[in-house]
Amino acid sequence: TMYVSDLERRLRDLRSEHDALEASLAAVRRAHEDAAADVDSLRSRAESAERQRAQLEEELEQLRGQLVDAERRQQGEREQHDRSMQDLRLLVQDRATLNALSASTA
Repeated sequence: TMYVSDLERRLRDLRSEHDALEASLAAVRRAHEDAAADVDSLRSRAESAERQRAQLEEELEQLRGQLVDAERRQQGEREQHDRSMQDLRLLVQDRATLNALSASTA
């Protein structure tokens, strides 16, 4: 009888231990699933960030090209302005020369 009671108590203890282990295992599984979901979310965010980075790099290259074009246009306009100013100086000189000649012949 004592032997049977000891076995019954031992069985209850084992069942309690088993239930505790099952609960612990369930908690570990939930934590693993949550961690896996977090990893998936982070992976998705990283992929999105990579796509945005690539898009920004492409836009940056376009802007660099536009800047180079604008600088070339500005240089061309500057050179055209310099030529126009030189032509204007020559016209003013020619006009002064003509005025001087007119004055000397008058």
